[in-house]
Amino acid sequence: ETCKILVELAGGMTVECVLLRMSKHSSLCVSSQVGCKQACSFCATGRMGEVRNLTTDEILSQVWIGQREARKRGWPDVANLVFMGMGEPANNIVAVSGALELLTDEGSFCLSRRHITVSTVAPSPSAVWALARLPCKLAWSVHAAQDHLRRSLVPSTRHAMAALRDAFVESLRERPSCLQQLMCEVVLLDGINESPAEAE
Repeated sequence: ETCKILVELAGGMTVECVLLRMSKHSSLCVSSQVGCKQACSFCATGRMGEVRNLTTDEILSQVWIGQREARKRGWPDVANLVFMGMGEPANNIVAVSGALELLTDEGSFCLSRRHITVSTVAPSPSAVWALARLPCKLAWSVHAAQDHLRRSLVPSTRHAMAALRDAFVESLRERPSCLQQLMCEVVLLDGINESPAEAE
């Protein structure tokens, strides 16, 4: 089961978070920005452009609202959190880092860092290194391994995929063993990036 939640911010802007009921727990997908400047061709948020960053409080508010909604519905507690909503977390690293500090704090939200994932298109190798310092798992929105195709799907791409891959490999080695996994994400688009050649 899925519940989409529209959260109104100060000033009247809104962001979405999504609550998902799993078998033994609930998962919550949260946003880090209003809009996004990565301009992924298949993403509605990318067509908005980057409007503004969310504050740490606004990110945490989504989690609090999601937890409350799960209780109201009689769903299992929120135990899994993903930053896969609106925005690019690497472009709001200060607020995302501040939120993660409280989300994993035993005296606050007390979520396991092994059950929090931050997804990124990896704007640059330096952004990858900055994200690798966060207390959570990482996911890379790859979408295409070939540079020319990746640039058409993610127009903000400025670095070769090999350079971004190497940054992930090197930075993951520096992380605690429980956080060294990397999820690679691909939105499959018919006739564009789902051929056997692309898989290779």
